[in-house]
Amino acid sequence: MDKDLKEQLWVIFKEFGQDALAMSHYDLAEQVTDYDVETWKTFLLERDVVTWVTQELKLLQESEMKKIVKGISNSNSVGQAQLMTALGKMQDNKAIKDGPVFIYTHVPLSDQQKQAQNANELDKDIFKKEE
Repeated sequence: MDKDLKEQLWVIFKEFGQDALAMSHYDLAEQVTDYDVETWKTFLLERDVVTWVTQELKLLQESEMKKIVKGISNSNSVGQAQLMTALGKMQDNKAIKDGPVFIYTHVPLSDQQKQAQNANELDKDIFKKEE
């Protein structure tokens, strides 16, 4: 995208304030008729624009969650525990999980497999740490 055009679109985009974060390229083209849908689409897909929008949305989400937590901390309602649990799960889902994931299960050997010379049936969990 042309540098001058991008700067013009940035200025217009930021003038919409927080509302811009929820606007599609169609919404922007409808509000600013000087630029077509494709121009706005190209702008919204620019790497730095995507990064900026993502950061803004994250900040807004965290701010709203803090307001909710502040509000429920003064509440004695029945739904308070449920809301706290839901918020905790949301935070857990945000955590970046790295590395391999291993899923293992126990499948009992059939009678025929038990007779095989190369079959080993473990009698304890090899991944469980002994206390």
